[in-house]
Amino acid sequence: AKSDDRPTVLIVEDEPDMRRYLVQVLETDYRVHEARTGTAGLKLACELHPSLIVLDWMLPEIDGLEICKRIRKQASCSDQKIMILTARVDEQSKLAALNHGADDFLTKPFSSVEVKTRLRNLLATAMLEQNLRIQNENLQSTLNQLEVTQTQLIQSEKLNALGNLAAGLLHEINNPLNYSLTALQLIRGDAAIKGNEMVEEMIGDIDEGMQRVRAIVSDLRAFAYPSEAEKRSPFDVRDALDSAIRFTSHELNGIAVASELPRDTLVVGSQNHITQVLVNLLTNSAKAINEAGGDPKGEIRVSGAAREGSLSVTVADNGVGMDQETLERIFDPFFTTRDVGEGMGLGLSICHTIIRNHGGRLSADSGPGEGTRLTFDLPLAEPVQPDVP
Repeated sequence: AKSDDRPTVLIVEDEPDMRRYLVQVLETDYRVHEARTGTAGLKLACELHPSLIVLDWMLPEIDGLEICKRIRKQASCSDQKIMILTARVDEQSKLAALNHGADDFLTKPFSSVEVKTRLRNLLATAMLEQNLRIQNENLQSTLNQLEVTQTQLIQSEKLNALGNLAAGLLHEINNPLNYSLTALQLIRGDAAIKGNEMVEEMIGDIDEGMQRVRAIVSDLRAFAYPSEAEKRSPFDVRDALDSAIRFTSHELNGIAVASELPRDTLVVGSQNHITQVLVNLLTNSAKAINEAGGDPKGEIRVSGAAREGSLSVTVADNGVGMDQETLERIFDPFFTTRDVGEGMGLGLSICHTIIRNHGGRLSADSGPGEGTRLTFDLPLAEPVQPDVP
């Protein structure tokens, strides 16, 4: 007995003697199915998905040419090989069969050797086409992955360069900052200044500005050039959010950011990478809000809830929102709704990869005019157990 991996052939033939003959000839090498009418044959063609179809031209209910035409219109059946059987010998009939989607044309009467040889050739062609299609799909997938990897490598090199620049800036700026902050402390202690509210307010503003510059440069260095110890350790998401808000202060101008993240809740991961995710989400929310314009006032809410060993973080805005088609593609590499030159469409794709590498999932919910909500989860840090004496 032949194994079940034999190719499947469907015979659609209304003449009983011819049908029995074909079954007898083919059943040794194929798993054979039969149909007597065009309607039954079309139904079986799409249900069984046979590798080969032997199809009589003249059939009850639906003729062979119409069956060919309908099969070729269905994507799931389009790769089936079809051989038309007919007593017609004129060239016009052969052309009609081929134009309707037939792969071969066999004129009655025919020998068993001929029909078996024709079907074997069709099967070989089908296998070659399938292998070629699989190779093309694999090649396209590889090319897409190479494009993503190349872009991520470029991004990584940019971050490394930015880290070196930030490290140099930190060194160069810290000294004058320290001099200035020390001078401010001395000025504040000057008796001539005390009691002058306007001067004290100005000094306070200067002090706040300098502290902000120091924090931004320090955060930039940690974000773009993390040490190995910082890459995967417990941290507070609120700290990552604070850094992300500082990095995006220009984009968030005029937009209120409300943080509702829980206190005293640590997660495990790379604080710098999660800062990168939050920077991207805040920037996208700001752009969506600016596109919406007008009232209500732009607002971004960052909330979190601990459940089942993880912290779920949601970044929600009241921007323009997205339709379902856009929503289904936002995590695809190189997909963007921005104009040319305004982005490569990799931001959310990279965010998706970062969260996945943290063992979590990044998802989106949106609708036109309803704003957007992006949610990701991070593993909670194990609580520190007190020492037992």
